Amino acid sequence: MDFDTKFLYIGFLWDLSAKIVELPEKKKRKYTDRITSWTKGSLHTAKEAEQIIGTLNHICLVLPEGRSHLVSLYKFRGGFKSHHAHETKHKLTTEASADILWWSQQLQNDFVGMKIIRPPEAMDTALFVDASTGWGIGLVLDGKWLAWQLKDGWNHDGREIGWAEMVAVELAIRTLLSGKFTNCHIIVQSDNRGVVGALGTGRSRGTQQNFILREIVKLIQHNELWISTTWVSTKDNPADNPSRGIFPGKNSLYAFPPKIPFHLSAFIHKAVEYHDPRLDNPN
Repeated sequence: MDFDTKFLYIGFLWDLSAKIVELPEKKKRKYTDRITSWTKGSLHTAKEAEQIIGTLNHICLVLPEGRSHLVSLYKFRGGFKSHHAHETKHKLTTEASADILWWSQQLQNDFVGMKIIRPPEAMDTALFVDASTGWGIGLVLDGKWLAWQLKDGWNHDGREIGWAEMVAVELAIRTLLSGKFTNCHIIVQSDNRGVVGALGTGRSRGTQQNFILREIVKLIQHNELWISTTWVSTKDNPADNPSRGIFPGKNSLYAFPPKIPFHLSAFIHKAVEYHDPRLDNPN
């Protein structure tokens, strides 16, 4: 067989010259038809749910952001009792139908795929994040720190420490972007194993945490960043003190904090600044 730089393999179209891999048009139509009947309140069996999850999981190989849009479907499948799962039909939940709509919209795009790029070696940049329910969120980037205080009432509607820890990662990425980091590989260190695991799999069981994870994935993909996460003990995490309102000092405060995105503005204050009175009277 003659060698070609463009070929079909495991259900995807590979183009080595262009360095892309994508879902073929035929597959997009097939998978669109498969989820057309999955609308809010529609009835489905456990087996049908498993088939849809399998299909969409396959697409995630070239559409990584899709992983966070599968959690609601896993929850839907988990609602079936094992002793009659094959006989019963359940109504599709509002959350699951919203994710199906997202998938349907993605499959309408001309290009459903990704670039074939080998991630660069991780930089030596030291980046630590942390969050505490008692004060807020802290970050240390190469010895420079930032801190954001959580607003009163932030911890409702499913928002808890796992959400705050994930927000810490989002703010870390936004800090990297404000510092003009791009096309590079950074290791983010956190003392929350749940966040480290969720970032590794690309999804979280917590609905609110999952929303933040989606923002993180978009930031990474749109700005050519590669983010790895690793666990660090609390005692070895320099971001622990800033997250508790204990500030290292003005001289080591990072001078260019990122803007607070709209989806976080109701829950966190803007970053501590040089002139902030909290620097003179830390908690």
